[in-house]
Amino acid sequence: MPSNHSWISRLWYLQHFNLFQEFTREELLSVARLVDPHELARHTHLYHSGDPADHIYFLLEGQVKIYHKNPSGRQVTVALLRPGEVFGGLSTYPVYEQEAEALEPSTIYALRTQDFHALLETKPGLALQVVRRLGQREQLLERRIASLVLKDVPTRLAETLLELAEDFGRPCPRSGANPARARGPHRRDAPDRQCHAQAVAAPRDDHATATSHLPS
Repeated sequence: MPSNHSWISRLWYLQHFNLFQEFTREELLSVARLVDPHELARHTHLYHSGDPADHIYFLLEGQVKIYHKNPSGRQVTVALLRPGEVFGGLSTYPVYEQEAEALEPSTIYALRTQDFHALLETKPGLALQVVRRLGQREQLLERRIASLVLKDVPTRLAETLLELAEDFGRPCPRSGANPARARGPHRRDAPDRQCHAQAVAAPRDDHATATSHLPS
């Protein structure tokens, strides 16, 4: 794995993103010349809701939380992103509708939105993948909102833990089986209790009560 951000390093990282599976080496090299690498400290905010949506981000290392704030100001986690994920100004909206925060030291590539839109015009397959990703994110947000309205904290917690088991599960020490799907080039530690509480949009006291019945 390359350890710096030379053109070869950027090319190596970008070819691992599904968005660029139809790109030739020459086309991918042109993208590599457009991206800017950034190292993020833990709890760095990449953007807030209402900020100009001027960049697309590619997550190389670390973990990023995408979240939405409800009218009361409480955070509702929309997605916990890991290496290989793309986020930011994917849509045509001029501003970001959600917020992004690094949960641990992370490495990203930033691509200007106008450069990304120029790529979409030349690659119909890329545009189709973006539409699919936007649709998936929209469905996830709608499910989160419906869950807040219709389900209690224990039910929301159970559903969130199942989702986290898919993303962060490890092989069972007894059977050696791994029921989780591995996504991205690296696996990461599961989010902490605060992230759990934000994912189910529950006060920490309610979250603590719901989790007190779970085995440690």
